Amino acid sequence: MTTTTPLTPLPARHPDVRVQPPQEGQGPWLVQYGERYFRVGADAARLLDRLDGTRSPAGLAEDLGAPWTEERVREALESFSRLGLLAGAAGPGGTAGSAHGRPARRKAVGRPDGAKARRLRFVPPMTLQFTLWNPDRMMVRLLPVTGALLSRRGRQALVVLLVSGLVALAVQAQAVWLAISTPTSPWTYPSVILGLLLVTAVHEVGHGAVLTHYGQRPTRIGVMLYYLTLAFFCDVSPGWRLPRKEQRVAVALAGVGVQSLIGAVAALVAPATSGQVHDGLLIFAVACWLYGVFNLLPLVKFDGYLALMSHLDIPNLRARAMADARTATVIRLAGGHRPRELPQVRWAVAYGVACQLFPLYLIGTGLSIVSGLIGGLQLFGVTLLWLLLGTLAFLACKLVLRTVGEVRAAGGSVLRLAGIGLAAVAAAAVLLTQVTVDRQIPAGYATVNGRPVLVLAPGHDSSAIPAGAPVRLRTQGILVGRTLDRTAVAPGAARTAHVPLTAIVPVRTGTRVPATVRPLADDAVLPAAAGSARVELGRMSLGARLLDYLTSP
Repeated sequence: MTTTTPLTPLPARHPDVRVQPPQEGQGPWLVQYGERYFRVGADAARLLDRLDGTRSPAGLAEDLGAPWTEERVREALESFSRLGLLAGAAGPGGTAGSAHGRPARRKAVGRPDGAKARRLRFVPPMTLQFTLWNPDRMMVRLLPVTGALLSRRGRQALVVLLVSGLVALAVQAQAVWLAISTPTSPWTYPSVILGLLLVTAVHEVGHGAVLTHYGQRPTRIGVMLYYLTLAFFCDVSPGWRLPRKEQRVAVALAGVGVQSLIGAVAALVAPATSGQVHDGLLIFAVACWLYGVFNLLPLVKFDGYLALMSHLDIPNLRARAMADARTATVIRLAGGHRPRELPQVRWAVAYGVACQLFPLYLIGTGLSIVSGLIGGLQLFGVTLLWLLLGTLAFLACKLVLRTVGEVRAAGGSVLRLAGIGLAAVAAAAVLLTQVTVDRQIPAGYATVNGRPVLVLAPGHDSSAIPAGAPVRLRTQGILVGRTLDRTAVAPGAARTAHVPLTAIVPVRTGTRVPATVRPLADDAVLPAAAGSARVELGRMSLGARLLDYLTSP
């Protein structure tokens, strides 16, 4: 006779696990384990609260009464164990208990963490976080200021300031366009970049300050590599304890609000200045607003997503919408059936598809930035770029394996799934071979010994540019650029010459640096002594363009 051993004879919750009732008598129950938060129903919270190591599953079911049975208690205990909430459990993972005692398909609200905080953390798919400090004391000191700003009169004043900043930018529209589309002074360029970096730090402080105002505390502040770009972060996961969704929305939007206010102040101060300071303030103001608008996009875990999720009061909105997208497409085509995660949200499938695709844009943008920065680092740069691509391939394999598991669990056919995969590969092949794109090489222009020349960026192969290739002469600023004239590459070999730094980066300076140059047509009329250019090399298939991008020096 075979006997089964229960999960634990006398199950007990982990000593660091705390069950927290709703604040002010409303909202969900929360389970806190270190810096992780789980939203659970009242029944699951009652069960976890009684796991003190003195009752068996049968005794717990008898003590709790309906809707609990011994079988449901064991199922919930398995879920708690996978999450690492029980004493002696293997570690985090799995799903949380539901309000009815059944395992729910819901992940942790907070970030994965153990009882002991770690400074360096990897958060899938492409985020690496490094904690700098616990901001609790700083946020407490800011409480008087935060309270004054969030009062009724304070909010009215902030709205007036924001509107005034937008009006100031509109009134200075011509000066704004000139500042953002033309080279700046050597002082302005690094100042704006440093200012934007500081704004991202203040942005995160804004999140923590509003959270503290509502009675909770941020757990950590640090820097992170987010989709290959450097940024700051503030962990406000305790915000899930706030009783009203309006408070959680305010926490999510606080950062964008803070940086928009800073941009408004810069726009209002700019008319009182002149020269480099004036241009720098205008560029800084526009960049603050653009960054804020971008941060409101709800397709990745930006502030806009957190605000939308809080407004709808649906934890893990993005992950569950993407699960519904897979259910409506891949799983259904494979013959499987799985109930929707978000049946109450009509647009969940479309939203989930968009959430699946938008990170590809972020990754592509990040790779473009990284490849531009490392283009001149030769072997190290190429190795780093391919390492990043290998990481993307690994994540893609994980997604495929996850999809196979979901199809099997939903009763679908793996063979049909394989057919879908082959059809997708064929469609991708058609896309890569039949869709054509412009091939352009970023460059610059200058005058050397009275002759106009094309200035090539480090890492570009001069032999890949044929004589007669069209060239667009442009003015390039920190944010945008515009075409001024056109010319062509003249016959002649590449050589090394000293050119103005303005031909390589958008700064106005007389400094000259060595660079590889090619002659331009003798009749070329340069719009300035030096500037930006684009070499047009015709159209090519999308696949060939990607291969050229990945294999070019």
